[in-house]
Amino acid sequence: MIEINLLKDLGDASSGVGGAVPVDPADAIKKICVIAIPLVISIGAGVFFNNLKSVKRSELQAQLDSKKGELTQLDNIITDINKITKESEEIDKKLQRMKEIFDLRILNIKALDAIKVNIPNQIFLKKLSVNTNNDTLKMTGVAESSESIREFIAKLNKDVAFEEGKVVLDLERVISNATEFEISAKIIRIKYAKN
Repeated sequence: MIEINLLKDLGDASSGVGGAVPVDPADAIKKICVIAIPLVISIGAGVFFNNLKSVKRSELQAQLDSKKGELTQLDNIITDINKITKESEEIDKKLQRMKEIFDLRILNIKALDAIKVNIPNQIFLKKLSVNTNNDTLKMTGVAESSESIREFIAKLNKDVAFEEGKVVLDLERVISNATEFEISAKIIRIKYAKN
């Protein structure tokens, strides 16, 4: 604590001896106020600004905590979006594969249907195989005549299920009263993938 002697006690004020100066109480109060008021104001201002900083710090900390919470939520949302995106890509791949299988089945069904519609009564098939890697079909069988084989090939070459000119006779062998044959055909994929 600071002590200030404003009265400047130099002697006995009542006797006037010893150089004591009589002090006016109003003047003393003025001097005390001149010194005390700025001191009180500066202490009050310090307390006010410390409280203000404390309140502001609390508000900023609350905002920071709120933003951290939002950031955590956004991280969770981003993780969920990435997971959903990955699952969506996997589903798209599976759907694409299913479409390819479906298109291939349609492709084969259309080719088989074309054979059924165009095969002459004089031809008997022994074996039919489809190579899905290069979209080719192989037929082996027996015909009553070479003309029925050529008629069958001509009809298949005109059918939309096969590439024109790609139905060819690979083997023809006459045995007793019949002709064995082997035919290969290129199936058209694009037309059936769109239908």
